[in-house]
Amino acid sequence: MRSTHACHQLDDAQCWAVLLEHDHGLTTLPGTTGTGTAVVPVGYVPLAPGVLAVRCPDPDLADGARLGARVTLELSGAGRSSSWTVLVSGVLRELQPEETGRWSDDVPSRGPVVTLHVDAVGGCEALLAQRGHEVLRPAS
Repeated sequence: MRSTHACHQLDDAQCWAVLLEHDHGLTTLPGTTGTGTAVVPVGYVPLAPGVLAVRCPDPDLADGARLGARVTLELSGAGRSSSWTVLVSGVLRELQPEETGRWSDDVPSRGPVVTLHVDAVGGCEALLAQRGHEVLRPAS
C-alpha cells in the first residue's frame, strides 16, 4: 500500500544538519562561456549561518561569483531504509581579498573558492517502506 505522506519535509535546522554532515553536492552553474546551464559536482564547507564556501575546477563557478549568479546546490543520498534530498539556493560571491586562501585547505575539490550566500533551503526524507518498497534486511 502506498502512503500519501511518503516524504517528510525537513525543516531548516535539519537541512543544515545534513549540510554539516557532508562536503560534496551538485550545483547548477549558468554557462557564462556560452554553454548554457551546467550541472557540476562541487565541494563545500559551511562557513557561517547562511554561507557556504564552494569550490570546483569549472571556470563558470568563478565567473558566476564575479557576476553574482543565482545557483542551486543539491545533496541527496540513500540508505537501506530511507532516502533524502536537500536543496539550497542562493547567490555566488567572490571572496574578499582578505578571505582569499583562508578556507582553501578546508574546501574539498580543486579550483578557486567562492561563497554561496544561502537565501532558501529545503529538503525531504522518504522511508522506502512508505514509498511502497519492501525494506530489504540482511539475511540472519
